[in-house]
Amino acid sequence: MNATERIAHAIAETHFDHLSEEAITQSKRAMLDTIGVTLAGHQEEASQIITTWVQQNSPNTGAAILGTPILTSPALAALANGTLGHALDLMTSPPTCKGIPVSRFYPPSSRSHRRWAPAGRRP
Repeated sequence: MNATERIAHAIAETHFDHLSEEAITQSKRAMLDTIGVTLAGHQEEASQIITTWVQQNSPNTGAAILGTPILTSPALAALANGTLGHALDLMTSPPTCKGIPVSRFYPPSSRSHRRWAPAGRRP
């Protein structure tokens, strides 16, 4: 098993009830930060351009653009949400989190961001 397969296996075998309270708290903070900077990013020109383009050029297939009623393909929702999440470059990380944990939290293949919940938890 190569390194990628080991990481994928570890992720697939991780259950919510095995996470520490600190891991859960830091994840919630990072997700709230992501949502905040994404919603704030809607005012930026690049965000408006990508959101309009996605809306005009994609079928309504069920993946959500955060903060809008727009449903699109998972790939275009990921593109739009990533653009929105980085538009202001206000992302911060807690000292225990390496890197910028921004739009990686969006489940681009979900039918709607409102229905997503961590494994082991109901939305």
